Parts: sequence; C-alpha cells; structure tokens
Amino acid sequence: MPVDGKWSLTERGGFLRLHALPAADLWRARNTLTQRSIGPRSAVTAVLETSGMKPGDAAGLALFNRPYAWIGVERTDNGFNLTKLDDANSETSRVGLAATRVWLRAQCDFMK
Repeated sequence: MPVDGKWSLTERGGFLRLHALPAADLWRARNTLTQRSIGPRSAVTAVLETSGMKPGDAAGLALFNRPYAWIGVERTDNGFNLTKLDDANSETSRVGLAATRVWLRAQCDFMK
C-alpha cells in the first residue's frame, strides 16, 4: 500500500522519487512500483541513482514469483554493494560498488 508522503513526481522533474521506508523483507516493502511480466519472454531495464541512499537502504528490481529473484543496490555503513538474491538456490552474491548510477536489467523466459 502506498504512503503518499514518501513518493513524488515533482521533487525532481522527469523522475519518480521513492523514499525508503522500513520493512522486514522484500514482501513487506512499501511504495513498491510493480509491473507484471509479459510472457513468454520479457525484459525490463531501470536506472537507479544511489547518491541519496542512506545506510540500511536497498533498491532494485525483483521478480515476484516462486522462486523469486532480486538484483539491486544495498547501502551499508561501509559503502554500496551490488547485490543479487536467487531464491531458487538460496544464493546471495554481493560485490562492492562505487558508481552513483546503475543500470539494472531483469530478463524473463517463462518457457523454461
């Protein structure tokens, strides 16, 4: 469910600004922008600017299904990580990130 005071189309013209809110996990995250994937194959690409993220913030792309997957940026006290979570094999991978702008892509193939 959206929290009206935590998103904006006018704070920065031409951009959607989503402000972070606390959540126990991905499934309970608020102000989540969603779009159903179109089959049999589809891809989505998003640009994420990390400069406004604070320690504890995470943002990215998720494929809500079972098993689910997530790729995005996490900000820790030590900096930024590009993170990939794959529920199918219970793997999480992290690599340090110095960029302030990241292009993320999720590709779906529902035939496999």
